[in-house]
Amino acid sequence: MGVASALVFANLGASYGTAKAGVGISSLGVIDGSKVFKALIPIIMAGILGIYGIIVAVLLNGSVSSKDNM
Repeated sequence: MGVASALVFANLGASYGTAKAGVGISSLGVIDGSKVFKALIPIIMAGILGIYGIIVAVLLNGSVSSKDNM
């Protein structure tokens, strides 16, 4: 259950951050188009958060053992 929640919440946060940053970058593009490339950093960081969630889920999955193996 912990592995699934780590994966779900990390990717939920990444998608929410990408959506909010996308809205911000589109409004910034209307106001000043020369600053659009600097505004891509939050979108990249939100993607890194999703990748981090996948890594944590894989590490947690590797450390889980069943009662039969004890």
